Amino acid sequence: MRFTSDAEFTGDHTSSDSKDERKIPKVYIVGTINGLSNLKSNGFDGGLEEGVEEKNRSTINRFEVANSGCNDIAGVKASEIIVGENAGAWPKNANSVTIKNKGQLDISYYSDETSSSKITFENGSMISSGIRCYYVASHQNVTTVLSGDITLNGDVEYQLAPNVTLKITGKLSGPGKLVAHKDNEGTVLVESSNNTSGTPNGQIGHTNEAKTIQLDGDKPDEFVTVKKGETVLLNGSRSHVTVREGGVFGGDATVKGLYVSGIVSPGNSPGKITVLEGFSLNNTGVYKAEILNKDHYDQIVAHDVYLKGSLDLTYLAGGVIKKGDTFTIVSNNGTNPVQGTFKDLPEGAEVTVSGATFKISYVGGDGNDVVLTAQNDSKAPKAPNTGGEKLSVNLIGAIAGVASAAALLFVTKRKSLSKK
Repeated sequence: MRFTSDAEFTGDHTSSDSKDERKIPKVYIVGTINGLSNLKSNGFDGGLEEGVEEKNRSTINRFEVANSGCNDIAGVKASEIIVGENAGAWPKNANSVTIKNKGQLDISYYSDETSSSKITFENGSMISSGIRCYYVASHQNVTTVLSGDITLNGDVEYQLAPNVTLKITGKLSGPGKLVAHKDNEGTVLVESSNNTSGTPNGQIGHTNEAKTIQLDGDKPDEFVTVKKGETVLLNGSRSHVTVREGGVFGGDATVKGLYVSGIVSPGNSPGKITVLEGFSLNNTGVYKAEILNKDHYDQIVAHDVYLKGSLDLTYLAGGVIKKGDTFTIVSNNGTNPVQGTFKDLPEGAEVTVSGATFKISYVGGDGNDVVLTAQNDSKAPKAPNTGGEKLSVNLIGAIAGVASAAALLFVTKRKSLSKK
């Protein structure tokens, strides 16, 4: 498609509110473009040269963007990019980037990136994981390196996804500071070769102090996200629950879907979580399962089961197990087989914890359950003298009976599990 040298895309809607952002018009131009040098876009979204491999896309002279809705247009490449309110730009797409008040620099949450662009931040600008109408969770840790000159003409907030590290290695100048947004979950490392800014070299950001959140009652349409540093205990029902890396989810709960990149530990030591649809234990996820005896142990009941993460067993103090006892730690009440296995635990593998040895099967029970079968008689170590039977719900250091010495555990008063 051929353009005049200077072109402008405009639309009527300029709000970034969720009720309006999808009203902003989108146009996607397929194939190569010719003649375009300078492009302004306000209240418009879309893309240039869709279908053209990114490395082969044209680079225009100047791109100025504001109010870009879902911000698909952030993919435009230009020698100079100027970003206004309610819009964002990728640092790798320009030689020079200026982020104005309420504009954002988009940092990838799904792949490693490196940019040598010169970047200038005006007061009130922001660094984020992107303006978009949808968010697809990424479970691998990624890093973006900014090696070009960066100027902070005012304070700049950053709000990054929990799997994202932003590393600044180039010259850093200006009177402004990098300030963590209240909802930031990512990491910023300032390793500037020449730093005269208001932000010193080093790691900055929230420390994600541990806190426990108790949720009770039934709210089946309410979504729950467990963030890094949070322990959420649900005794009731909710809709879909996402547990991010560094988060812990437990309680006697019923949920529609459960997606775990952190830790899931059913019940109130022990107990059961029922998942009406799919249970996914992602690569960084850990299922902490506690076992007391054949009648009292942790269990997850789900309609579909996807396993990539780890199993961390705890043999609770005072427990007694006989050879041949079985423990259905994941009850698959759907018709599909279990997809995947726990990390380093293939079908038939053995796992030993506090003197008890179990063999694991992913085709146990009625043919598609995850079942542990005791290979020996055992008694768990006695409980330490804590001065009381009940421990407060919290993240504590590894204790006797934890399969992994580095694991964390939260323990409360034992509660019988009513198996399904």
